[in-house]
Amino acid sequence: MDDFGFVVVHVPHASLDIPEQYGRSILLNKDRLWREMRRMTDAFCDELYDAPEFQTRVIAKYSRFVCDVERFRDDALESRAKYGQGLMYTHTTLGKRLRMYDKELRDKILEEVYVPHHERLTAAVENALETYGKCLIIDGHSFPTMTPIKPLGIFTRPDFDIGTDSYHTPAELREVLCAKVRELGYSVKVTRLLAVLLRQ
Repeated sequence: MDDFGFVVVHVPHASLDIPEQYGRSILLNKDRLWREMRRMTDAFCDELYDAPEFQTRVIAKYSRFVCDVERFRDDALESRAKYGQGLMYTHTTLGKRLRMYDKELRDKILEEVYVPHHERLTAAVENALETYGKCLIIDGHSFPTMTPIKPLGIFTRPDFDIGTDSYHTPAELREVLCAKVRELGYSVKVTRLLAVLLRQ
């Protein structure tokens, strides 16, 4: 087996776990919360990357409705914070109130969830760099086949959507990944994340 020890798999949004201590502030009833979680959870992504080749996986313990570990810790730097979807969500994907803003709760989540997660991720990356002199981070997400996009109706997604940006993604790696996916018989699309963020 090839040594993929330099690979760190990061799965931020697969968990459905919302402990009571973090979830009691949520205003949605169980049915509405479940519908929102179905829209926003990268279902089974942790299982997709559960393979012997991936020796190092950093998986968020809790749902993104507790803490979105991919957001900047400072809301002033986070583009999604103005929509109520910073580190601690206060609004749903449809702009409905999820919880009232509570600085004390946010500080608790930052200290108990966000910081430990990033400490684990940083340690994994540093270990790969120390051991192999390089590190490839795979940020694992999933999505439904059909997604409603207003006002265009229904948007059909490819089998694989490879997120890239001009700074972090070597062109050679992007082309190798796309070629391998097509070789396996799947459709693939390359999304340039920087351009997407700028359009928002």
